[in-house]
Amino acid sequence: MFMKKTGNSAIDYEVLLMQQLSRRHMEHVAHCIGDNEKEFERLMAIVLHGREPVVQRAAWAMDACLKIHPKLLLPYVETLIAALPRFGNNGTIRQVVKALAVRDIPEKLEGQAVDLCFRWLQSSATPVAVKVHCMQILANITVQHPDLAVELRTVISGQMPRNSAGFASRGRKILKQLQNEIHVCNTCYKREPKSCL
Repeated sequence: MFMKKTGNSAIDYEVLLMQQLSRRHMEHVAHCIGDNEKEFERLMAIVLHGREPVVQRAAWAMDACLKIHPKLLLPYVETLIAALPRFGNNGTIRQVVKALAVRDIPEKLEGQAVDLCFRWLQSSATPVAVKVHCMQILANITVQHPDLAVELRTVISGQMPRNSAGFASRGRKILKQLQNEIHVCNTCYKREPKSCL
């Protein structure tokens, strides 16, 4: 009942997204897309090339799609990371970093992701929800680059008193994750076996 169709019976996602602003409606958009890669591509075109406020809504619908069909995002991981610096809406950024926090970051883009996530993590202007997902992205990258662990631990510990209880809770979990997965030598920063913990 929400669908708006053009003459060729294709769903006009920009019109559909702007009809309502609710979780239920975004789930409806996700239902319209299903596991159809072509339809998801049309949604991602709005996320990547559209204008606000429809971009934020498209990103929310993207999140709803990925809860059901997470593999749909695989072809867009690199493009989303490259696009992150130009997203200006915190709601859009939140949905994008949330999606990236549960996926492997391509090695060639790890440096960009690290720089951006550390910047957002330390900024007082960044919403807590964005910071939480940035923490997870950095923790994921640290598994392969343990030399980042010292800086990440320092930043998280420094940010915990300045942010919400939710931030502190996630921060403690990530600090524990780092402790369980990586031991960083204070002199050489080489990865050590868990038996050294």
